[in-house]
Amino acid sequence: LQEMVAFEDLVVYFTREEWEAMTHAQKILYREVMLEIYSSLLSLGE
Repeated sequence: LQEMVAFEDLVVYFTREEWEAMTHAQKILYREVMLEIYSSLLSLGE
């Protein structure tokens, strides 16, 4: 059984307070991970 996966199923959202508490390196890592997820889903045709 296969289920469709959407970007919204995988994305992580942060509150403003959480985002402001993150270091610059953590924000960069978050961006890189989200772009990788997005790219992977695009390659699957989602």
